[in-house]
Amino acid sequence: MACRNWVPVGDDCVDGGGCAANEECGDLLGGFRCHDVPAVLGDPCSDRCDNGLACIGEGGVCAAGICASR
Repeated sequence: MACRNWVPVGDDCVDGGGCAANEECGDLLGGFRCHDVPAVLGDPCSDRCDNGLACIGEGGVCAAGICASR
């Protein structure tokens, strides 16, 4: 098994892999490309957000965590 380099930010990737640990492979720019994980409230997202934010909604946006009460 041979090691491969991480896919550079902005380059094509396969959904779910190939990007460095602080990046993700997502379809934010009209095709799966590596990009920094969004970390600001209101940033568009495809799967996850940093800084305790959650990626929610259709089309994905970073939002504060959502809790439900019973």
